[in-house]
Amino acid sequence: MKEKGKYTTGDLAERFGLSTETIRNYENDFDLNIKRDNQNNRSYTEKDIKIYEEIVKLKGEGLSIEEINARLKDDNKDRSKTLDKLMGKVNKKKSSIKAYTDEFEDIKEKIETDMEEFIDEDVKKFIYQETDKVSKKIKKIEKKLNEIKGKIK
Repeated sequence: MKEKGKYTTGDLAERFGLSTETIRNYENDFDLNIKRDNQNNRSYTEKDIKIYEEIVKLKGEGLSIEEINARLKDDNKDRSKTLDKLMGKVNKKKSSIKAYTDEFEDIKEKIETDMEEFIDEDVKKFIYQETDKVSKKIKKIEKKLNEIKGKIK
């Protein structure tokens, strides 16, 4: 079973209507770095297919091997510049996200600390209120007990 996204020389030859020899020659002519599988057969990726599509298109327009090589190198330079710009933007976004994450963690930590203090204060307040209520009830009970004691004497 063929691995998904991996193509043979025969697959490319069929796809582009070229001979397998032409596909292999393009590898040398255009200095393509085609990976090999465990059996040392060429294993083309989707990226390789895109390059071959460009080569076939440019050959169809009548460009020479040298002109196509120049165009491919220019495309690679342009892609490299574009990738560098994109990586710069990605790194800026990454830095922004890191700053937001750090800020969020600081806020989260403060909220947790404040909540602990808030809960502690509320619990203390509740305990004081309940203790006060219990104290008042105890005093009422003591007063009634004293009244009962007074009636008994």
